[in-house]
Amino acid sequence: MSMGLCPVVTDLINESNSDEVKYRAVVELLNIHTNTVVGRGFAVCSNKEKGKKFFDEYAIASMAQTRATGKAYRLPLGFLMKAAGYEATPAEEMDFNGNTPEIKVEPAPVQRKEEYGPDGKLRVNGQTYEEAKATAQQPTITNPMEQPTHDAEGNPINYASAKQKEEIIRLLNNPVITRQEKTKMLLNINKLDEERANQAIAKLKKVIEAREAECGAGGGASEPGE
Repeated sequence: MSMGLCPVVTDLINESNSDEVKYRAVVELLNIHTNTVVGRGFAVCSNKEKGKKFFDEYAIASMAQTRATGKAYRLPLGFLMKAAGYEATPAEEMDFNGNTPEIKVEPAPVQRKEEYGPDGKLRVNGQTYEEAKATAQQPTITNPMEQPTHDAEGNPINYASAKQKEEIIRLLNNPVITRQEKTKMLLNINKLDEERANQAIAKLKKVIEAREAECGAGGGASEPGE
């Protein structure tokens, strides 16, 4: 009304039948200063729509008028909403599929069950105090791709360096190394510490040297994996 615009319901038509409650509304937007129609909206509402199955007849009729009013205002004033950064489409016409905010379900609290075992010791959720303490002290890896930085005794683990890994991979690419040996080593390469990496390099060199000598004596090398 502050802009001199007033919605007027010009038609409200009952299109109901024995199986459906349906209304169609027509609303005109009237400029009260000039007495001219500056917008018009048409809309229908039915109890066959999702979520409106149990609506009373008056609510269906009212919703049809509400939708038509929104349509009537949208035509002359929709650009103002867009300019303000809002959506010009009335909420009744919006499709919210896929835009529903995610509902986070908090995990149920762990039930605490206390009982005494045959040995007379108190057990909480099936564990004695000593067992629960030992479990809590075990190192855990929250991300399977992460490596533990300390061993079970708390000592820091010095993993194989990039240079050691490169040397291992270079040796594994030698034709005398079988495919199974190569796969097994590569699967465990990130678990090697510096000492074990040095041992693996030394062992690979010895195996390669022995097999190459054997192949030379036999007159040819066999295919990897045979």
